[in-house]
Amino acid sequence: MTNAPYPTSPRVIPTVSGPPVIGSITQLYPHRLRAFLTAAYREHGPVFNVTGLGQTYTVLAGPEANVWTVKEGHRHLRSLEAWRPNDQAFGVQRSMISVDGAEHRTFRRTESRTYARSYLGANLRRALAVTAEDLVPLRAGDDLQVAHWCKAVITEQLALVVVNGTARPYLSDLLSFVQNTLMVRVTRQRPPLVEQLPGFQRARARSLGMVEALIEEHRRVPPEQAGRAPDLIDDLLAANSARNRTLPHRHTTRGLSSTIFKWAPSVPDSASLPLASAPIQNCRA
Repeated sequence: MTNAPYPTSPRVIPTVSGPPVIGSITQLYPHRLRAFLTAAYREHGPVFNVTGLGQTYTVLAGPEANVWTVKEGHRHLRSLEAWRPNDQAFGVQRSMISVDGAEHRTFRRTESRTYARSYLGANLRRALAVTAEDLVPLRAGDDLQVAHWCKAVITEQLALVVVNGTARPYLSDLLSFVQNTLMVRVTRQRPPLVEQLPGFQRARARSLGMVEALIEEHRRVPPEQAGRAPDLIDDLLAANSARNRTLPHRHTTRGLSSTIFKWAPSVPDSASLPLASAPIQNCRA
């Protein structure tokens, strides 16, 4: 499946060489990452370490690693250590992305209705209406920050369709809170000090407040009274009422908030660039 002769030792994972202290950190920027990992894969094979600023990352790359992960990953890999710090930022110890096996399947069943293709299909007109609204101000020849535009549209579509809310007044806060939390606690691209900055603290408070207000509104006006189909929040509230012990922090709003935040944006703008196949004609991206 590959053309390069790889090291045969099953005990030693090769490390990509780099300058002291900084290691390969300058190669991990989005515009360099693909070429860097491809070259490292060709030199070292499907498993290798990358270092930077005191951190060591083990990379699984190429078709061999993908096949192994699909066939054997459930026996050797788990999500807990990678994602629990992110859960703790929302005041919980576990969520669907941090658990595996039966517990993960229970989370997925509870949330399956609103993340199904059929649910999006039934709400397609509402989602397209968001796109149309955001296209109105644009004119042929306008400059467009495509990644940011796509992120704003998709976030609002998910907020409208999945939780019957709006993210527009909170978009900058959501981006700051969710993305910085991910980059501090999961990818470790930013230092923990970021979470102590006043701007982050404000974004966190506004983001959590937005979701908590949505939850309280759903508790106050259930779908049959509101004349709408049940959404993600309704399904989570129903599961809580049924005392489903595998959901985070039963009977607490914060536990529900951590699950609902999955529809919020969670990647930096640079990672969204592959989406940027100009969304309007004659507009320079």
